Amino acid sequence: MSFSFKLLTDTYRCLISGSCPQHSPADVAAVLFSSVCGLVSSTAEDVKVESEKQSTSELCCISLTVIDNMNLLLTQDTPGDVTLFFETCLIKLFRDMDVMTQLVHLFQTEDQIIRHLGAKCVSTYVVYHILKSGTVDAVWQQRCVEAFLSPVPGADLDSCLWSLTDVLKRLLKSSHQEVVRSLVSSFDSSLNALCSEFLPEGKKLFTSFPKTSSNHWETTFCLLLDLLEALTASGLRCGFSLPSQRLVHTRCPALLAVISGSSQYFVKKKVLLLLKRTVLQRSGEDWTSGEVLPNIPEYQQLDADVNVLAQTVLTAVEDDWLQSIEVKSVSFFGGTGHVGGDGGEEADFVMLRAVSLLLLKSMEVHVHWAGKPAAAAALDGAKEDYGYLQRLWSFLRRSSLELRNVTHLCHWVSVLFGEQDDDMVEAAKALLSIFQHHSSCTAAVLVCRDVQHTV
Repeated sequence: MSFSFKLLTDTYRCLISGSCPQHSPADVAAVLFSSVCGLVSSTAEDVKVESEKQSTSELCCISLTVIDNMNLLLTQDTPGDVTLFFETCLIKLFRDMDVMTQLVHLFQTEDQIIRHLGAKCVSTYVVYHILKSGTVDAVWQQRCVEAFLSPVPGADLDSCLWSLTDVLKRLLKSSHQEVVRSLVSSFDSSLNALCSEFLPEGKKLFTSFPKTSSNHWETTFCLLLDLLEALTASGLRCGFSLPSQRLVHTRCPALLAVISGSSQYFVKKKVLLLLKRTVLQRSGEDWTSGEVLPNIPEYQQLDADVNVLAQTVLTAVEDDWLQSIEVKSVSFFGGTGHVGGDGGEEADFVMLRAVSLLLLKSMEVHVHWAGKPAAAAALDGAKEDYGYLQRLWSFLRRSSLELRNVTHLCHWVSVLFGEQDDDMVEAAKALLSIFQHHSSCTAAVLVCRDVQHTV
């Protein structure tokens, strides 16, 4: 074991410096493989000396770190001899020794650090492999598909969700559009099946899994939300539309139900922020490169999907969905508290801005798709605009003492969005579109009345 530690330490230092280790690629690959296999086999044993377990775990952590850095190094510009050395190591590991089968077994281990390092190591290799060969690693794909088709909240599913999300993010950062298309296509049907379990249609939410697993359900669900954002971002940045890329739009009713029904505030907030970024068409803006592609024909499907999402939100607001949203005070070291009464607690403005923008942008999308109203429907359109805004204003007044004290309705926009320039611009654009639509509705009503009076 001391020899293995020394060899791996030397290999890691060479990876950092961009040089070749003293040992041969075969020796390095053999030590890496035995270290990973040693942990996999030790987890199946009932009795193990504690010191030996710790040494085995540490050796595995070093091995996973070394493999991860190999994958990263080979995606960069490195000297030819260094590239050849570590490429040979990876070929022996993944082709000759089939280390991927051992790595995906780590998805189930109880040690969270090793599980995360294993998933990270797998993800970097999958990216390297797909960029080099144009194909998705079959072992990894099969493991993820099996987990998605028979989803059970837990370590295995969590690792698969995180791994696929990480692969998508890495590819989107590098702007590999065709590679992303191939990757998403290979998981399309299994992802739709997965969301049918977690975000079922109708009113069967929270009945797929027993309440005893609710704590882990929330962890798994949050990882699913991260994956949904990555899928939505891939559609925006790569200009193609598959069913799995439209899941946030098509499963919007279930997502709104989570906001109303989840017992955990952080879950409600995460879902709400996902919907906000989706309706703004800014999914993945923090980690993607490039702009949205509006001139590609398939992109028109995304516009239609945003309209579906907007109509779902407006329908929910008509059904008093806003009344079911819980807003707490801002977080502090002692936790959070409920907002209400005259306790002087500052409301969570992140939640309030997200709710407001979700509704305002949904109204803007609705107005855009409706176009200029006919005279007969103009009055109904004006009443709809007024009704949505009144419901929003009532929600904000109920949730925030600061907004409750606003004397003029126009002032609430600057109070709510004043610290966030991007959100302020989006809110102003939406309100301007709503105002223009309301003005056209009012003008159409006046013209209709003048005509009737003349007749």
